[in-house]
Amino acid sequence: MTTVLICDHHRLFAEAFASALRAVGADVRVAADPAEALAAQAAEPADRVLMSVRFPGEAGRAAIREIQLTWPQTHVACLGADDPAAEEAVVLSKKRPLTELVDAVLRGTGAPETPAAPAVPRAPLRTARVDGQTLAARFLTDRERDVLRLLVGAQPTGQIADELGISITTTRGYVQSILSKLGVHSRVQAVSYAVRHSVVS
Repeated sequence: MTTVLICDHHRLFAEAFASALRAVGADVRVAADPAEALAAQAAEPADRVLMSVRFPGEAGRAAIREIQLTWPQTHVACLGADDPAAEEAVVLSKKRPLTELVDAVLRGTGAPETPAAPAVPRAPLRTARVDGQTLAARFLTDRERDVLRLLVGAQPTGQIADELGISITTTRGYVQSILSKLGVHSRVQAVSYAVRHSVVS
């Protein structure tokens, strides 16, 4: 089983990514910051470490370098670092669909399109996608799917409202409707459900 440690400054994205990886059989831990990630890695080294470099200062980059030096067998990737300065590790852009990121992590590469044998079976993910599309088509409106897609992208309420051209109050109403229809009680649970069942693309 592939073990993964995720440390991203967007907690909602980190939890969604973790859920997507767990859905295909990976053992995943989530750290809130680089210090917590280093402690978790020291306690139980992971096969893959996914680290954001957007934490204050150079904490993320410093953690990447320490992990590479101390645990050379661990594959380390920068999360969401689109700038050329992130040269110390492979880059996984958060602009890619989560399904592609999952494939890249399991392969241990930053190029989702590179053909390689998966580290764990991916059949559950394909099955979930079909079920999720059916669920979305049956219960969620187009606008609710738009809102859910932005939630999966870790967008806060204000940014969702701006992007969709609606008020914050209306956005909150859509969020509550999504929670009700999916049978969950929080945004994190909604995002996890959406990722596991591929409700949005």
